[in-house]
Amino acid sequence: MRSLAIGAAALIVVAIILIVMARVASRRGNRVSVRGTAGGAIVAVVFAIMLTVAALLISNLFKDGIVKPSSPDKSPAQSAQNMQQSVEEAGIYCESGWSELSSQGYPGVTDVAICLKPRIAYVTFDNEFAADMYRAPLRYKIIEMFDEQANSTISKGDWRLLSGKKWSVFSYRTIIDKLQKQWGGTVEKIG
Repeated sequence: MRSLAIGAAALIVVAIILIVMARVASRRGNRVSVRGTAGGAIVAVVFAIMLTVAALLISNLFKDGIVKPSSPDKSPAQSAQNMQQSVEEAGIYCESGWSELSSQGYPGVTDVAICLKPRIAYVTFDNEFAADMYRAPLRYKIIEMFDEQANSTISKGDWRLLSGKKWSVFSYRTIIDKLQKQWGGTVEKIG
């Protein structure tokens, strides 16, 4: 935003200088110089107006800015044991024990684990590309599961999906809030 305003101001200054040069050249009677200088001034004014309009549009359309700082990613997504231990360090104890699910059919997926009491599941990925690729199908599968269990008490909770660069965790809002404070990431409401 600032750079656009500075650019517009610089072009306005250039236009003023070119206009002054055209005036001086016209007093001397040099017609060729006047046309070129006046044309340059007109072009500079047009660009200054375009930059000013662009700055105003950007400032109104993107109030938080175009580039948003990435949220910190402090999750221990390197291994299943680290993920489970870190979940428990956040004060969430898996009473039913963690169940590891097979991720063989999904290239790029490292670990998938669920805990039934309290209900929490996580998925870790090899890289950010795999995480981006599987995040939408994961969201779709969770919503599909809720649709199948529409009359169940399971589907009536306040569910959230917490996602980092190479991981996603699904659980109740209170659990996700604790994990987000510890790990960072972005939260999305599900259901």
